[in-house]
Parts: sequence; structure tokens; C-alpha cells
Amino acid sequence: MKRNMKRYALLLSGLGLLLMLATPSLAQRKLKTLDEDQAAEEKKYEDPYKNRLGNGKWRFGGNFTGGLSTNGGMLFLQPIAGYMVKPKTMLGAGLTYIYFSQKYPGFSYNASFYGPQAFVRQGLGESLFLHAEYNPINFPLILNASGETKRTWVNQLYLGGGYSPGGGAYIMGLYNVLYDNTNPFGSPWDIRAGFLF
Repeated sequence: MKRNMKRYALLLSGLGLLLMLATPSLAQRKLKTLDEDQAAEEKKYEDPYKNRLGNGKWRFGGNFTGGLSTNGGMLFLQPIAGYMVKPKTMLGAGLTYIYFSQKYPGFSYNASFYGPQAFVRQGLGESLFLHAEYNPINFPLILNASGETKRTWVNQLYLGGGYSPGGGAYIMGLYNVLYDNTNPFGSPWDIRAGFLF
């Protein structure tokens, strides 16, 4: 009987030791699984631009367009840079340059329009965003029928939103809430397409 008791005690001690050694291993395995699950979850929200300038917080791009007609032409350039202050909030700045040429009866009008730009863009979900932009423009105002001009500034405050299908491309519609008859553009509406990487 004493001998059987010793065997049971030895067996129980061995099982206890085995259980003590196995428990940390199982716990480590469980922690490793949790870490892998957490890493996979975080990877879903990882910024694809993470290894770029400024740890992926900077975006560069803009938009440009142009056109020619029998009576003139137009070139529009708007380079921009943005900084992600939060995962879906960007503050940015840029420049606007427009060259415009038009033939009128009795004179030709050739002009350069230019000005700074400051904007904020707020993401809404995966593809939609809101956009607000202050963009004053300096341009030559036509004074009379002979084509005399003087340079002047006009303030523009655009509000609107857009859609970005991915890959850096975007399209947006904006409305100039400061639009009046001193503005050189024919409409308060501005539709833009561009890229931001």
C-alpha cells in the first residue's frame, strides 16, 4: 500500500509538473494568436503611403487642364500639397495659375490669373469627402472697350465635396459662396478632377 501511494504521489507530481510546464506554453500560444489577430486588424487600417515622406502623412498632386479654340485658348494649373492631421482630415495649400487668351472684335485679351490656395478636406467613409477652400485670384480687369486693364484681386471661398475611387484620383464639385459680378469666371460652380498621392 505504501508502495502504491508512492507511485500515485509520483504520478500526480509528474502530472502536476507537466501541467505547470504546459500552461505557460498554451497561454503563450493564445497570446500569440491574439497578437496575430490584432496585427491583422491593424493592417486593415494601415496607410498604403506609410513609408513615404513624413511617415505617409504628406500628399502631393493637383489638377490641370487646357484647351484651344479658333479665338483663343486656356491653360489651368493647380499644384497642391496636403498634410494628414488625422487619418481622414487633410490640411493643404497650393497655387493656382491660369493663362487665358481670347480675341474680341477690335482687341485681343491675353491674361495670367494667379493666387494662393488653402484648403481642408474631410473624408467620409472610404471614397467620399467634404472640401472647403479659400482661393483669392489676381487677374487683369478689363477697364474699357479698347482693352485697357488693371490688376485686381477677387476673393473666392469654395465649399463642396467629392469622390475618390482610389489610386489617388478624385473628382469634386465646388460652389464659390463669395461669387459676385466682380468675379472673372462665368459661374460660381467649379468641377475639378485631379490626383493626390
